[in-house]
Formats: sequence, C-alpha cells, structure tokens
Amino acid sequence: HMSEPSGSLRDYLRTHRFSSALGLIAIAGLIARVVYAVLLRDYEVGGDGFRYHFGAIFLAEGEGFANPLNPEFVDTGHPPGWTILLALPTTLGLRTWFEHQIVTAVVGSATIVMVGVATRKAFGSRVGLIAAALTALYPNIVLYEREVLSEPLAMLGIATMIWLAYAFIARPRAGLAAALGAVLGALAVTKSDLIAGFPTETEEMFANSLRLVEDCGLTWLHVFPYSPRKGTPAARMPQVDGAAIRDRAARLRAAGDAAVARHL
Repeated sequence: HMSEPSGSLRDYLRTHRFSSALGLIAIAGLIARVVYAVLLRDYEVGGDGFRYHFGAIFLAEGEGFANPLNPEFVDTGHPPGWTILLALPTTLGLRTWFEHQIVTAVVGSATIVMVGVATRKAFGSRVGLIAAALTALYPNIVLYEREVLSEPLAMLGIATMIWLAYAFIARPRAGLAAALGAVLGALAVTKSDLIAGFPTETEEMFANSLRLVEDCGLTWLHVFPYSPRKGTPAARMPQVDGAAIRDRAARLRAAGDAAVARHL
C-alpha cells in the first residue's frame, strides 16, 4: 500500500476549500450561460446588444465608434467601455453572435468569482459562496450575457470596487487607492446609470451628480427617479420630496441630452 502524495488534488481541496468551491461555482455558472446561449441561438438579439455587437465589429475594423444603425455617424449613445473590450476578441476573429455571447459569459464568470471574493471580505467565506452561487444561477443576471449587454462588465467592476474598498479600509496603501480609482474610472465609461432623489440626497449632492456628467463626458444616461420599496432600508431613511425628485431627474436627463447634442 502506497500513501497518497502530499501534493494530491484531495489535499489541495482540503486546504483551499473556499477557492475550490468558488472555482466550481464559477465553472457551473459558465456552463449555465453557454447552455442558455445555445438553447436560444435561433432567437435574434436586439436592443443595446445589437449596438454593442456591431459596434465592436466596426471598431475592430478601424471604423471607430460608428453607429451600427447609420455608420456615417459617430455612436454617442452608449459609454464606450464595453464596446472597446468586446472589440479586442473581435480583432482575433471572434465576431459572430455566439462568439460574442461566449466572451460575455466569460466576463460573467469572472463576475461570479469577484462577487464571492468581495462578499467574503465583508461577511465571511460562507456568505461569499452563497453570493457567488446566486450570481451564477440568478436568471436576471444570466440573461445579460446572452444579450451581449454591458451589465456583466459593470457588475464585475462594482464587485472589484467593493473588494478594493474593503482591502483599503483594512490596510490603506497607495497602490490600493490607485487601483480603486482606476476601477471607478473604468466604471464611468462602462455604465452611466444615475438615480435622482435617493433618501438623504441634498442639493449639493445632486450638484455633484450633475458635475459628474460634465466631467466624465457622459452622454447616454439612464436616469431613475428614486421610489421607495417597502421593507428596504432605504424606505426607512428620510425621504426627498417627490417634486424635488422629479425636478432632479429632469435636470439630469437634460444634462445628458445636452452632452449628446455636443457630440452630434
């Protein structure tokens, strides 16, 4: 009888339980995303996914940020981050709908890992694995990859930002601060969703949001007037007046429209 070598897979799994479990969850999530894309491969993708898919192809071919609906015009409709990232594998020949869906699924799988790591940093290993499993299998997340949308990249950035923030709080270092700033900058050019009138928001805070639109050159804004949802912590916080919320949402949309007009 020969004893099992100390460097065996069993020993590794025993001493690296969290990373092993997280890896298996990420693989399961990737498989689920690929299967979902295969099952729906005969259904067309429209909306924003259409623009990201063809926008990446135009960019990879040296046409710049051409509007897929009218290539003679520059597309100012979406932040460029996801188009740029999707153009990278496109230059290597991955340019079909299914290939772009697989690329997006890989980004989604990376999101699963970062959600698990970030949640572990905040709440411990068990909660981290639960959060990763929910991210892997929650339908409203899985569908984004099949639609080739920018949400998976945005969620990856948010999870990374949370992990870096907790790491910086635990041990402030210049490198972590720089990395956190870089991720925030990348998020600004990936997804430009803004909420108006969140509880406790002052006029000064709102003015910062308006300045953000100008400073970051945001154009296509998704503006959401805040509305309370029963049972949430935000619903128990001091609320902003409804008229003020509607006014701030309108001002944010006007700022986005003005930014678009400047690029046309």
